[in-house]
Amino acid sequence: MHCQLWVTRYMDPHSGLTVSKSWYCPGIGLVRHEHTADAITDVRVLKSCHIAGGSGLLPLEKGNRWEYADPYHPEVMRSELVFFVEYADGTDTLMMLISDLTAQKK
Repeated sequence: MHCQLWVTRYMDPHSGLTVSKSWYCPGIGLVRHEHTADAITDVRVLKSCHIAGGSGLLPLEKGNRWEYADPYHPEVMRSELVFFVEYADGTDTLMMLISDLTAQKK
């Protein structure tokens, strides 16, 4: 499967140059995302997905769901990142996000 890489660069007044790299695979959507700011890169990789329908680089059909994994050791940090399509009628789409990041106590 041939994925496309999209790169966004911008100057943030607080962190300087910020770079986002996103890999999209047709029929699946976002499979990898790297965000670099202040010389720190955060990575998310597609862990699982459910594609009920739709097409293109980001299939938008009600019921589509993407869950992303992080590189953190679970004893240090736990995160959850899930996107899902709550509504899609061919013209308008409502995407929802579940996001949680928790530092683990030692």
